[in-house]
Amino acid sequence: MLKRIVTLLSCLALLAACAQTQTAQTAQATQATQTTQATQATESARSSRQRVVARSAPLIEEVEQRTFLFFWETTNPKNGLVHDRWPTKSFSSIAAVGFGLTAYGIGAERGWVTRDAAAERVLTTLRFFLNAPSARERAILAVLL
Repeated sequence: MLKRIVTLLSCLALLAACAQTQTAQTAQATQATQTTQATQATESARSSRQRVVARSAPLIEEVEQRTFLFFWETTNPKNGLVHDRWPTKSFSSIAAVGFGLTAYGIGAERGWVTRDAAAERVLTTLRFFLNAPSARERAILAVLL
């Protein structure tokens, strides 16, 4: 499941970068003079790509929001830990928590949660890790008890 999420997030980042690049390229191309057939062909290709991106934008938005909601809804709100697998509850890893922390900032930026709610979730997670006993401390306690 984590591999799928990583793959999904990577694809989303790549699609967003492509959309930004294509938008910038199209804006530059409309300002330039179209004097040759090669330039006209290039513009036509860019225009076609832009229409494809524009048509897929609602789909990308939905996938992004659902990905955010996965992390927001499956994270333990008491300690900020994110399960590695869902719906079967499993252990949490620092990798899954890291993806969750990234998702909260994106969710706040997109308006899916308030900035205060996202900040509180991040602080809860960071406080948990700050106050959790280290492996060394646990080993010492195990010997003493």
